[in-house]
Amino acid sequence: MGAGTKRATVLMTAACLALVLAGIQQTPVAAQSSDQKTEEVFKNIKVLNGQRADMLNPTMTMFEAALGVGCGYCHDNDGNKRELDTKPQKTIARGMIQMVDTINKTTFRGQAKVSCFTCHQGRNIPIGVPNVTNNALPPALGEDFVASLPPPPPVPSNVTPAQVIDKYIASLG
Repeated sequence: MGAGTKRATVLMTAACLALVLAGIQQTPVAAQSSDQKTEEVFKNIKVLNGQRADMLNPTMTMFEAALGVGCGYCHDNDGNKRELDTKPQKTIARGMIQMVDTINKTTFRGQAKVSCFTCHQGRNIPIGVPNVTNNALPPALGEDFVASLPPPPPVPSNVTPAQVIDKYIASLG
């Protein structure tokens, strides 16, 4: 096996290993059983009562996408204090969830025809009517979306990728 082929094999193996390790290090969902309800597993649940606990994170992701915001828009920026009611947006969101549920129950016989995205369309300010005045719309990803993303991990500055690969190849013998 030539040096180029060996290096390509090592790169492919390293990439696969990185993907496997990334999957292993993912934090498991707090609720493992679909029988558990959100209010049984999570703190301070006021409007999503009765929903399966393993669906809370996908629901939050849907809210983020519908409003173009991150967790910090409604929740405390400290990830260990997400259950606290420190921001008015969380109270507003609860009212909006109840409004959407009521609309779907009373107008659409319980079918989920209306969602946050119906009015928000990826913005933190709802777009309630067509834009017939040609006024500028708010940005589609919300003002705090980029700021709410976690910072990227630091990249080691004193080690090159070639050095890592060479060291790995040397360790193989």
